Formats: sequence, structure tokens, C-alpha cells
Amino acid sequence: MIPNACKDMGNVKDPTTGRTYTRFKLAPGWAYHLVNGEWVEEKVTPGGVSSSVDTDRIQTIRGRACCIFTVLGQDQFAQPITDVVSPSQERVERRALKVERAEARPPPGVKPVTVGAPPMAQVSHPVEAESGPSKAALKLAKMRARMAAKQ
Repeated sequence: MIPNACKDMGNVKDPTTGRTYTRFKLAPGWAYHLVNGEWVEEKVTPGGVSSSVDTDRIQTIRGRACCIFTVLGQDQFAQPITDVVSPSQERVERRALKVERAEARPPPGVKPVTVGAPPMAQVSHPVEAESGPSKAALKLAKMRARMAAKQ
């Protein structure tokens, strides 16, 4: 799952340093959760949202700039600041989607088994396509037959 973007709560000015920074709030839904040093996707509970605190840290997680939150003083969650993804992460996600689609397709020359077929026609293994002359070979044979008929 792709985590939800955290909510922008507006700018705040630090009175001691004079620095202006943006405060964020953990949004309900999916977020990254730090488990054993690895960020995994996890759903945030309403109790987690209400007890979350912005740590003023921003970290890149899987190509997205994420704000880090502590929940109940110990668990660390992160949510993307915006839905913008780095170009390298976008390429990685596109490749993963392409591989996923390629694995879902049957190999060439294999006909998929139809679901609504009668029980006698159902086969437990894919049926291979019949091998015969190629289209190019048939076309060449027709051309030769026409040339022979003209002579």
C-alpha cells in the first residue's frame, strides 16, 4: 500500500532561533512504521493519530520525503509530506508494475483454459498452440502458386 500524505498544520516560528518551519500531523490511514530498523507499511489507528507528535525530522523513505512522528513516546511512524515521488523511485515502481504484469500473462504459445467450459472440456494444464506453417510461409506458397499459374 502507498501511505497517505500527512496533514500540513501551517508554519510556526521558533521564538529562540527565529527559524520558521512547517508543522505536520499524522493522517489516518497507511503510514510507514519502523520495525527492527526497517520501514514497513502499516495502518495507523485513530488512537495513534491522536497521540502522535511531530519530531521535526524529515527523511527520505522509498523515494518519498516523509515526516517522522512518535506515537505514545516510542513507536516511530512516517508519512510522506506530499504525493510527489522522486524520479528514480518512479522508475523503480514502473519496472515493478511491468514485471508484475508480465508474470500474470501466460507464456507465448499457451492458450488459457476457459472457466465456463463443460467439465469434459476443462483441462488441468494449459493447452499448447498447434504448430504449423507460419504466416510468412503460407504467403510465400500462395505467391509461388500464382507465379506458376501465370507461366
